[in-house]
Amino acid sequence: EINALAFHPTKRILASLSEKGTLSLWNLDPNKLSNPPLFKEITSTNAGRALAFLPGGQHLAASYNKGKLTIWDISTPTRPIETYTYKSTQSPFYNYTSLAVAPSGKYIAVATSDPKGAIEVFEETSAGKYRTYKTLSDHTGPVRDVAFSPDGKTLVSVSNDNSVLLWNTTTWTSSLLGKHSNEVSNVAFHPGGKEVMTAGIAGKIKIWSLSSKMNLSTTNASLGHIGDMAFRTDGKQVVLTSHSFAPRIKFWAYNNATLTNPKESGHSFSISSMAHHPTDPIIAITSNMHVVLINTKTGKRIESPQQHKGLVSAMAFHPDGSLLVTGALSNSAVQKELKFWDARTLQPKATSFNQSFQADTLSIAFSADGAFMAASFTGGLVKVWNASDNWKVPQDITNHTKSVVKLAFHPTERILMTASEDQSIRFWSHNGTQFTETKSIQLPEEPTSLALHPSGKEIAVGLFSDKVEIWDIKTYTKRATLSFNDSNHFISMVSYAKKSYVFSASVDDGEIRFWDSRTYQALSKSVQLHHATSNVYASTATWSPLSNTFMISDEFGFTHLFTCP
Repeated sequence: EINALAFHPTKRILASLSEKGTLSLWNLDPNKLSNPPLFKEITSTNAGRALAFLPGGQHLAASYNKGKLTIWDISTPTRPIETYTYKSTQSPFYNYTSLAVAPSGKYIAVATSDPKGAIEVFEETSAGKYRTYKTLSDHTGPVRDVAFSPDGKTLVSVSNDNSVLLWNTTTWTSSLLGKHSNEVSNVAFHPGGKEVMTAGIAGKIKIWSLSSKMNLSTTNASLGHIGDMAFRTDGKQVVLTSHSFAPRIKFWAYNNATLTNPKESGHSFSISSMAHHPTDPIIAITSNMHVVLINTKTGKRIESPQQHKGLVSAMAFHPDGSLLVTGALSNSAVQKELKFWDARTLQPKATSFNQSFQADTLSIAFSADGAFMAASFTGGLVKVWNASDNWKVPQDITNHTKSVVKLAFHPTERILMTASEDQSIRFWSHNGTQFTETKSIQLPEEPTSLALHPSGKEIAVGLFSDKVEIWDIKTYTKRATLSFNDSNHFISMVSYAKKSYVFSASVDDGEIRFWDSRTYQALSKSVQLHHATSNVYASTATWSPLSNTFMISDEFGFTHLFTCP
């Protein structure tokens, strides 16, 4: 879990600090991105809490559990320039909860979890070096957050004692700005320096006048516990994040000390499927009962109205990019339907398709020429529709005895492949009238995933163990078996890159490995997905058809973006 982020003030560098105490520096220059774009990493034995660049960006301050504050020179981060430890009369294990750096860099203020309400102030003695200067103790409960005003003349602090205090940075005396009805978790100064924004743990956002100490407005953010908040640099917008595994982000217009026109982003449920548009810079994501389109160039987001009556479980773009089809699961006995959408606007499309089913949809695919659409369902049923009759009358395929978890069409031929829990993969060729079975492969165990090589010469099958089998689909012989050498996990995802000789697979503990798809020699790079103190598995993945960008969604609804190793 990443606990803190900070952008370099002048360079395209992002710093992150994790729950495990890892401080990472990331190169955000689009011309120098790597996978991942990590160019420095600093480890600590304590959990990270807060992070800030000092003015100029050469030095970085990081706070940790057990009252540790470190200052780093980012050009030579082999060891910190200085390390400071909070000295408490009650416990050596009170944590630093947040920190703020004065605009001049003269002071660093660090909030603590000490129940006496202590704030440690450090004063700069030389570049990157500080001395313990003062301990501020007017709060009567742990201090949650601190912030300096843009002119550096005022420090504001918020606490579990429900209060918001202002500190004069010349005399270091405090005055009460105001109170919430419960604990106060976050604080931020407006860039103009005249207003202060605070958040209570119940999600109430208050705006205060610094001069009159009046509460100018109160807004219910409807996000629950606020994770973080910030003003945009021009002061015209506020962003708030929720503190949960299901991340939500709200953007509010800010005008005359009032928050208006909220817009929300994020997923309240896990991402069940994901796909790149075949021709446009658009990604489609299904989350709960909705479909979301995101333009990767503009960031524009379009969300469908709630059409399905259950979790959207599968989707596919038509090869010409005009149509998106989705299918769903449901816990009820309601009829399930496939929905047709305009692939660029997400407007429902009227078609003569009026089929409904008792079974849940597991997979959807179009043939490369767009002439056929196939969908698989629980129980082993596969249906294939023909575009020539406007998707009216499907062909039913019932040869499988258990659910078909994944299906795929050959990239150049009218061949359909179906992978089933009956431990088989079956191949179906179109004879001019219908699809007929031509071959089957027996697997040693249930398949979990299926991927087709872009050349159409082989398939990769993830198994309900730590293994992936590679099959030649001309000779129907097995080419290779890839293993994670960990029998406690199963393969959750397999995928081929569209633009390079790379194959990837993931197990259910979130580890993703890469192989050269010509030799199936393992590549040195791997990726590990984390949340909090646990690993999580990749639930779906897609390679961009236009580049070597690799996108993965995990079980908690987070999306991870990588470039090809």
